[in-house]
This record gives sequence, structure tokens and C-alpha cells, in this order.
Amino acid sequence: MSRTFSINVLKEAKKQIREARDNGELDDLNEDGETWEPKCSKEINHDVLYDLKQSRKDKGDTFRQTKRKLSMNRRRERVEQGDFRVEWNFEPGMLVTISVRAGRRLSHLEAGMTGIIVESDDNSWSSSKNRLLTVMGPNGMEQWDASWVTIEDED
Repeated sequence: MSRTFSINVLKEAKKQIREARDNGELDDLNEDGETWEPKCSKEINHDVLYDLKQSRKDKGDTFRQTKRKLSMNRRRERVEQGDFRVEWNFEPGMLVTISVRAGRRLSHLEAGMTGIIVESDDNSWSSSKNRLLTVMGPNGMEQWDASWVTIEDED
């Protein structure tokens, strides 16, 4: 037989004991017959504390989620203002080649594949201007990332 109890069961038992002491239904005596006194002298309003914890729980946001929302809002504001961190200078009609590094990392592309840029678009997620390239390549129209390609010299 297991002697472990659920934390919720223990919390509920503590709450019942605390309420019984507050109502005078439970004597404040320990096993030695001495009057029970709290270990610390702080008085805590447990109902208010419980309500505070419950409101935080109902809101659902942890510190990490709050940081994430804040950074997403900042990124959205930067994009709306046209303030980009990185700008790529690819013009429609340029001949580009997939780099060796990208060819190793991406299974659907091979190093040395070439294509012609049809249009470039901003990537609002990474705050990059002209990062998403629509390319007419060997597999038809595809979306390539500007970091995957190098400009092919026309000799």
C-alpha cells in the first residue's frame, strides 16, 4: 500500500484544519498537550493568497509566455514601421544557386541547384526585408530563403 498522497488532497486537508481552528472547532494543542503556535509571526490571509494564485492560474500566462507575447508585439510594431533588422538585395530576374551549406541541411534541395527569382517578400517573423524568395527552379515555383542562396555570376 502506498503512503503517498496527492498534493491537492494535502492542500485541502490543511485548508480544512485551518478553517476548523479559525472557527474554534479544533483545539490548538499539539501531541504534548501544549498550545499550538505558528512557526512564524506573520499573519497570512490565506483566502486572499488563494484568490491571487487562482487569478494567476486563470489568466494562464507564465513568465515565459509574457516575454514571448512582448517580443511578438515588438516585432509586429517594427514591421509596421518598416524598421527591419536585415535587408536582402535580390531583384526579380536574378539567377541564384543553392549554397553547399543549405544543400546539406535541406532534404528537398541539392547544392548547386539554380533558379530565377520571380519576386521577393518580407519575412515579418524574423524582421527581414526581402528574405522570402519566390524562385522558378528545377522543381517549379518554390519558396526559398535568401540565406540559402548565392548570386550566380553571369560570365
